[in-house]
Amino acid sequence: MVRGVHYSGTRMELGLAAERMGGLRATPSGTEVSVAAPLGGLPEQTALLVLAKAASALADPVRLRILQLLRERGEMTVGALTQVLPVSQPRVSVHLGCLTNCGFTNVRREGRRSFYRVARPAVEDLLERLEAHAAGSVNGLLACIPCEPGESLKQDEGCC
Repeated sequence: MVRGVHYSGTRMELGLAAERMGGLRATPSGTEVSVAAPLGGLPEQTALLVLAKAASALADPVRLRILQLLRERGEMTVGALTQVLPVSQPRVSVHLGCLTNCGFTNVRREGRRSFYRVARPAVEDLLERLEAHAAGSVNGLLACIPCEPGESLKQDEGCC
C-alpha cells in the first residue's frame, strides 16, 4: 500500500501548501482541511506515472518469478537465478537491473559476485497481495485482453 503524507491546518495554510506541492486535494473536515499527498507530495499526474511504471516493472512473468524466488530463498546470485529460470543469464541480468532500478530489489556486491534480495518488506507484502488478488480473480484475469493506449474497448472484448 502506498502511504501518502498527511497535512492538517487551516484552509489558508493548506491551500498554500497544496498550491506549492501541486496535485493535492483539500477535503473539509470541520473547521480544518486535511490534504493527503500521494507519493510524498508529488503532483497527481506524476504520482500516477510513478505508479504505472511500478506496475509495468511487475508486468513480466520472469520478473515476478525472480521476486518470488528472492522472497522464498533470500539472497541469490544471477547464476543461481539462471539455474532456476527458463531464460539466459543476460536476460536475468536485464530483469534484475529493471527490478533494482525500480526499487524492488537491492544488490550487494562481494568481489565479482552480486547478491540480489527483495528491497524491503513492502515489496514482499505487495507480492503477497497481488498473488492473493490473482488467486481470487483467475477467470477474469485470463479473459483480460489488453488494448492499445487510447483504444476504446468493445463490450464483448476483455477488460483492460
